[in-house]
Amino acid sequence: MDINDIINSCGNLLQQNQNVAGHIKKFRNRAQIDHDETLLTLVLANAFDADKVNNYASVSSLLGQVMSHRNLKTNAPVFSKDHSVYIEYQTPNLKHYNKFIRENWFNDSFPKHPYKDRVKRIEDRLKKGDRHDIEGSTHFDMVITCPNKDKVYFECKYLSDIDCKTTYVPCRDQISRCLDAALCDATDKLKNPEGLQHLWFFLITPEMFRIKEFGGSRNNNRIFHPERSRLYGYKMRDLVDEKYLGYNFPHLPKSINLKLLSERIFWMTWEEAAQYVVNNILVVQHADLVRSIFNDRNLWRGNNE
Repeated sequence: MDINDIINSCGNLLQQNQNVAGHIKKFRNRAQIDHDETLLTLVLANAFDADKVNNYASVSSLLGQVMSHRNLKTNAPVFSKDHSVYIEYQTPNLKHYNKFIRENWFNDSFPKHPYKDRVKRIEDRLKKGDRHDIEGSTHFDMVITCPNKDKVYFECKYLSDIDCKTTYVPCRDQISRCLDAALCDATDKLKNPEGLQHLWFFLITPEMFRIKEFGGSRNNNRIFHPERSRLYGYKMRDLVDEKYLGYNFPHLPKSINLKLLSERIFWMTWEEAAQYVVNNILVVQHADLVRSIFNDRNLWRGNNE
């Protein structure tokens, strides 16, 4: 088994009507590139998918271990044979957010974009009404989902940071947008607030960047402190603060429990994910391949750790 076997089977991880051939070509072009989280995400999603025969019991156990770092009483998600793993999962446009922008754009307190061309484009769209959204659909790096059941959304980073802005709103960062989209997807466009009980959001990064509130790093003697080098470290700390969520999502209805939302946000590392799937899900050549891929990127802990 080699990386091409995983790449050629990527169609099993795509939503219907996706361009499978285009994705295979993209992944083949990246197979020898060590600088992109896209391939790592494919490898991990493929490993998670291998646990479908066990109703993803091992995946749920891994998520539970990661969640324990926050010392909350939140239970791990429960999966079934009806769940599926997807990569590059697309969610619909956020109508509630677009509506909020339309209603508040001309308010003096709304954060206007400093670029004149962006302002003009937004105002042109506003004149055209609901048919032209300000913010389009969101693509998640990976999800595990099933209609009317538990849903887990993943945002994956290797060395890149999150975007600090969206195209038209300069103060809306990438994680906030992803969390907003996950919430909308899990609650049937906010019509069913109880859907929040079935939502989990995980950031995945190298261990060196994870802050202590989410588990930190095993190495307490680091010469540098890389956990302070990424914007997502600060944003993740903010997002577990109920008060900050209120500032960050003024467009959400009062029916959304922000305290509960703050308790559905977690941070996994590539190292713990790789070690777990190799030791608990994958077998023989598949396990050896995944170990090699992560080891080549200095993301393998070793079985004695």
